[in-house]
Amino acid sequence: MNYSFSIHHYIDQQSGKAKKSPLIHLENAEQYGWFFVDEIQNLSIEYVKEIIKDLEVLIAKRTETINSFGYQVYSIEYNAKTATIINVLEDDKIEAILPTVELYQFLKDWYDYLVVFYNTEA
Repeated sequence: MNYSFSIHHYIDQQSGKAKKSPLIHLENAEQYGWFFVDEIQNLSIEYVKEIIKDLEVLIAKRTETINSFGYQVYSIEYNAKTATIINVLEDDKIEAILPTVELYQFLKDWYDYLVVFYNTEA
């Protein structure tokens, strides 16, 4: 999974004020499902932190417990070994399967980026 993060600068159409928001750039994003990046970007920073904590416990214990998270379009189900991206709007179509540690690192990097973004936002 190759990715990077950036800041999108724009003018709010209603207020006319300059705004910015953090963005994820995921190489070959379509292999994870067309809306996967949007799904992750719409998770609150608090929710991402909760998911990361859950993943850390799960990976450390090497259990077969299955957990999941999602926002609107996808459910991401994971155990200690694999994470499955499921499109719930298309009859639970499996979009991708990847190592859980890869999902963990992606979310951890995203969380760290968000922490810096929101701490410099004030």
